[in-house]
Amino acid sequence: MIFRKIYLSTAPHAPTADQLLSLMEVARRNNSRDGITGLTAYHDYTFIQVLEGPFDKVEACFHRILQNPMHDNILVAHEEYAKDRIFDDYAMAFVPLKGADAASAQAFEDLRKVFHGPRAAQIQRDATTAGFLEAFRQSLPGL
Repeated sequence: MIFRKIYLSTAPHAPTADQLLSLMEVARRNNSRDGITGLTAYHDYTFIQVLEGPFDKVEACFHRILQNPMHDNILVAHEEYAKDRIFDDYAMAFVPLKGADAASAQAFEDLRKVFHGPRAAQIQRDATTAGFLEAFRQSLPGL
């Protein structure tokens, strides 16, 4: 059994490409170490994240997120134990920032493609998770 947590948060200010890249590097390192998979999506001051892994590791990760000044108004949308993981790895996606350098642009998945590319099949493995991510997608103007 794995534990899955879905939360939403807002950024108190628009993060720069460098801040998002730093966040992603730390998240990938910590999540790889802790056996956490999932997806973080960001657009226009709003984050949605799916974390899945051992309960204690997911909760420790979430506690770090609560302390991170990049996240405000954190709302846990869903928690559950599940038999299988939805995501095979950890990914962070956002609509690419204008003027971001090539390394930053390649480090992230394009949020506009997440719902239509190979990751879409992973999202559809769980109806609840798919529903939250689809609601997030529909709330984004022009996406």
